[in-house]
Amino acid sequence: MVKYKLTVDEPWGFNHNGSNILHGIVIKQLSPTFLLFKSDSFLDFNGQKSCILILKPRYEKEYFDLETNVDVIVGGALCLENKYEEKNEEYLISHSQYMLIGRIEKINVGNNQLNS
Repeated sequence: MVKYKLTVDEPWGFNHNGSNILHGIVIKQLSPTFLLFKSDSFLDFNGQKSCILILKPRYEKEYFDLETNVDVIVGGALCLENKYEEKNEEYLISHSQYMLIGRIEKINVGNNQLNS
């Protein structure tokens, strides 16, 4: 299983367990510009809780290439839908709450980079 690190840049005061870093996996890529990311722990934002984030590239000409180690600047929204498996992008976006700007990158768990 490939692990990813999501470093939250905004909101500036974002703090999750004493850090601005979330670890997790990509559970589904709906398109080159739409990922479902599952955090290793639940997030609480404006009274809503979920471990699923919708991630989209922040800049127009960027896309996700999960085979490379290149980081991508993303906008992230907390997915408010528990049954996301059969849903399309439009539906998921309409059932989410925008919460962050950050960078996602693949991490090498074998070299103990999980804690970086």
